Amino acid sequence: MNKVTADVAITDVAIIGAGFAGVSAAHALSSTGVSVALIDRQRECPDVFRAEKIEPDQAVLMRELGLLDLRAPHRDPIGTTLNFDGRETVEFDTVEQYGISYADTVNSMRSALGTRACQIVKRVQRIDRAATLPKVVFDDGTTLTAKLVVLATGGSDKLIEAVGLRRTFDRTLTSLSFGFDIERTDGATWPFHGFNYLLEANPGKLDYVTIFPIGDRMRVNLFTQMGPKSQAAAEWKRDTLACLDRAFPGIHEHIGPIRISSTVQVVPTTFYRLQSPARAGLVVIGDEYQGVSPATGTGLSRVLSDVRVLCTRHAPSWLSKSRVSSRDVKGFYTDADKVAVDRKSLDAWRYYHDRQAGGKVPLATRVRRKILT
Repeated sequence: MNKVTADVAITDVAIIGAGFAGVSAAHALSSTGVSVALIDRQRECPDVFRAEKIEPDQAVLMRELGLLDLRAPHRDPIGTTLNFDGRETVEFDTVEQYGISYADTVNSMRSALGTRACQIVKRVQRIDRAATLPKVVFDDGTTLTAKLVVLATGGSDKLIEAVGLRRTFDRTLTSLSFGFDIERTDGATWPFHGFNYLLEANPGKLDYVTIFPIGDRMRVNLFTQMGPKSQAAAEWKRDTLACLDRAFPGIHEHIGPIRISSTVQVVPTTFYRLQSPARAGLVVIGDEYQGVSPATGTGLSRVLSDVRVLCTRHAPSWLSKSRVSSRDVKGFYTDADKVAVDRKSLDAWRYYHDRQAGGKVPLATRVRRKILT
């Protein structure tokens, strides 16, 4: 098909959502020679609290997709990190683990696309699947026809519901994550490259805190299973440092005197997964398909695995046909590699939940899990 221009509104692939999943897919697909339109309502990715570390398995996938050198800031791996559990400290090498700015990395990846993909800054109103090929309808009334529409909007419900897709939730699996920058008040250098304080099961439903560099900044990520509207969550938002001192005894002996030097960002998550998602000409990837707990460190693993499986194993053969069938799309969702990564991410979330519950999982929860697995 022709590339999208001002007067040609047809393309091979229309990707809705230019976050990490969407822009990664645009890179992977455009490198195969098909025409790609990358659509987002914002010209640049804003500062959002999302994946701030690239883990070693993710670095491998990004390198394979030609994306690793586009990370921002483009710095060396974090390196040696200290793990503290309240009793002893263990030093380990994180190998290829990088601190990144999500927004800066996504914007770097968008910029690097150049003219290999048509980048459209518009709001999508709906996806019309009544015709032979799906049609993306924008809120200004214009349309874009594509053989394949890739939905990568990171968890937005509106477009999902508009095409008749539904999510199944497990509301026993929740997380509340906090992210903020810190500085030492004594002007001294940090006595570590990275530092993790791991907690046993506790009444406050706190999992762990991790401290690591993102360029010249020192970043704190706190992972919990608190409810977003709980009194505890309100206290953490109101007086973060005091709560940190109480919840992680002796932390300042390891990190020194500090102050918060940025806004405290807070993100709640609940587990969900799309049910019976196979639709002709439409595929859903990343966080739009399945929720992920940031505590597990598997968010980018799922995103990059979806991109690799879709763009190197399935989409090329689909796009050689006149139409992408629901049977084709089902092959992506049931791909053994995708299923394994999705399950690993879910199992990691369950591990944190069960750890806080002392390993006692109610029967109703076990039944729900059986259905979702």
